[in-house]
Amino acid sequence: MRRLPLVIILAILAACSEYSTTTTYHVKSLDITPPKRFMAGAETVDITPPPGYLPRSGYATWSTMGEGFRTRLYTRVYYLRDNDGDSQLIVQTDLASGSRILHTKLGETLAKHTDINTSNLTITATHSHSAPGQILGSQFYNKHISHKSGFASGYFDFLIEQISTAAIKAYKEQRPAKLATGKIDVWGQTRNRSIQAHIENKNVRNKSTADNRTFHRINPSLYMVRIDGLTENNQYEPMAAFASFSIHGTALPQQETLFNADVWAYIHKDWEQFVNRTYQPSQAVHVSAFEGTHGDVAPASRFGMLGYIEARRIGQGIAKKP
Repeated sequence: MRRLPLVIILAILAACSEYSTTTTYHVKSLDITPPKRFMAGAETVDITPPPGYLPRSGYATWSTMGEGFRTRLYTRVYYLRDNDGDSQLIVQTDLASGSRILHTKLGETLAKHTDINTSNLTITATHSHSAPGQILGSQFYNKHISHKSGFASGYFDFLIEQISTAAIKAYKEQRPAKLATGKIDVWGQTRNRSIQAHIENKNVRNKSTADNRTFHRINPSLYMVRIDGLTENNQYEPMAAFASFSIHGTALPQQETLFNADVWAYIHKDWEQFVNRTYQPSQAVHVSAFEGTHGDVAPASRFGMLGYIEARRIGQGIAKKP
């Protein structure tokens, strides 16, 4: 397994993104002596909101209140520190989107206890449309992301507490590790939901809207970063993995009333079960994925069959590829 510097990891993540709106803030971090080897830590925390408290986001005026949950929502954090002492925290969330204000507040909180601050912190999201919203730095989006408006300050504070606690634990429990990256194309599980708009792009020469193009004019690339940690027996075993893939979390209909991670829930669980079954690690593994390029890449659900059966079929179809 080839070890890669953090700058390459960040380049891989950037390649998975269509655009970035991240603002960098510089906060004084702790003065910590760099380790002599690559270090990593990972942790998982529950971020499921209480029933009836927040609306599901992503469907604007067609949204519904989250009356409970079908699958719990989680955040996974991945702390990485290379031989030169450069560190990075990757935060994967089962939320509809990232949040500039969440990024800023979390960075300020972590700077008090770790070597992480807003300048070396990345927050990602699965973009499940059945996750809560109202935690964004823009009141425009807080108003239009669901059928309710306003900033959910209580849930925001809950997120800061949960995520920072997990990040600090991952930081304190870091251990020597190895890292590897990989890429595979996944076809048949996604479709271009706006092929008519797509062909209007000036760089698209083929103006056909034939059915097969709906399933080919997408981004099929799934990127993964795998982290193996050193155990007390001086052996490396799977510790964590995170991936980027392009698909909207919309395999469930807008009328759904339960919070859930949509297709991502099955991707995460199947990967976790595969690692545990195959490698039988001595410690818990933390495995997740988040949305890469956004665009119009939607789940390739069968006509008229949006729901949990389709979310599971598509999620497990993606999970078995890597």
